[in-house]
Amino acid sequence: MANLRWELRNAVRKCFKENTKKREYKREHGRKMDATIFSYKTRDALLDRAGELAKFIESHHPEVHHVKEIKNMHIREYLENKQKGCTKATVATYQEQIKKLAKCCNKAYKSVNVQWASVSVAERPQLEDRLRQDAMTAEQFRSVLEASGVCGSRNGIRLGRAFGLRVQEIPRIRVTDVDLLNNTLKIYRSKGGRTWQIPVETDEQRELLKELIEGKRELQQLIPVRAESLNKYLHKMNERVGNKNLLEQKTGFHAIRKLVAQERYNGLRKSGMCREEALNEVNKYLGHGDDRRVLSNTYVNNQW
Repeated sequence: MANLRWELRNAVRKCFKENTKKREYKREHGRKMDATIFSYKTRDALLDRAGELAKFIESHHPEVHHVKEIKNMHIREYLENKQKGCTKATVATYQEQIKKLAKCCNKAYKSVNVQWASVSVAERPQLEDRLRQDAMTAEQFRSVLEASGVCGSRNGIRLGRAFGLRVQEIPRIRVTDVDLLNNTLKIYRSKGGRTWQIPVETDEQRELLKELIEGKRELQQLIPVRAESLNKYLHKMNERVGNKNLLEQKTGFHAIRKLVAQERYNGLRKSGMCREEALNEVNKYLGHGDDRRVLSNTYVNNQW
């Protein structure tokens, strides 16, 4: 029997039109293309959303086994859960992806007629009231590392600290993504489908990568752990060392990314770069792109 995750992701795959141009498709089929997916970026983002939605429903509603059994209340619960640690704009993006996913399911399966597009959630607290405000301090990170044992999760935390990575990016990195000849680390199809390269700038970064690739084949994971395992381990270490502010805010790798962002910003400013240029460089380094002022305010608290 096909499981829920397979059904959701299969609906996305069925609606993906590879090597098809939207304009040509529209000319041939008219405007009835709401469920059609044209770009790899959109497809990959929807596949991620489908997998995460399935995991949430399987965890909170194990009685639901098929797409046709997913009710609007389940979708609302999922979106409200995402509100706890995401910005208003991010939740809005998730809501649009859920709407598209609903259209894909209705088109892919004749017995399905879900109405998730009508689901909305109440507006969340404003920026200053939201969770995950604090960055991890360098001292807090050192305490976490000292309390942790030798394991894959510890290496994942070290890698996240070295390059400011998202927790979801770490398990996706393969040995072949590490290029020590050109001093780059490739991040392949991360959030929003973006692929970019992070420079390997320090001896510490280089030595860490050499350690992690040693004895592994090209297509092997650099860190063979799951993203949820990394955050759980980090939470456990924060509990062990008493990082109360991070525990209260229910933050994980996000706090490490903020630490890396602030340190990088400080270094760029000390080198003579103006504030706006430094913020822009930090955004690009974290994989956000240019001119994202809201994200600058999120990741760099001290903008001197």
